[in-house]
Amino acid sequence: MKKDEVIDENGIVIDYTPTAEMMAGLSESLGMAAIPWHYELDDDGYPTEGSLLLIKWWQWWGGYEELMGNVTALIHCGTFEVIPVFKEGSDTELDGLKYTITTGGWSGVEALIGALQCNTMFWANCWQMSKRGGYHEFYIPKALLACNEERFNEVKDKQKGEDFSDLSIRL
Repeated sequence: MKKDEVIDENGIVIDYTPTAEMMAGLSESLGMAAIPWHYELDDDGYPTEGSLLLIKWWQWWGGYEELMGNVTALIHCGTFEVIPVFKEGSDTELDGLKYTITTGGWSGVEALIGALQCNTMFWANCWQMSKRGGYHEFYIPKALLACNEERFNEVKDKQKGEDFSDLSIRL
């Protein structure tokens, strides 16, 4: 099941992890139809406003590996590294992933880090350290790497019939 295909019986998307379709509808209702709601860089090589909002609003049950894949795909200045972390005493059993990102002073990467920091659940669960010079380290435990379909379905079931007309207020 794809997250962006979850729609209730009234045709309302019931996933809080924003999809391009959700955000286009929200943009239009807020008078912001010009914002592109997918991961991309603008003509100058900076993350678009839509990209940054998708990062800020990403939900943990969507899987942080996918989120970080989208973030690192937007880095073309600065550096990043993905390091697999194995369980103690094992060379094959994955325990999580460590991401290091260095901004290199480039404001585009700093904007990505700022968007990650605005994502409270991500920052509280995954941020490990930041150092002078734009070095940031994140650790994503195995349990938060992939989409948590059980939690996703639980949230979907709780939200059936919920009125989403005030979505812009809650975001």
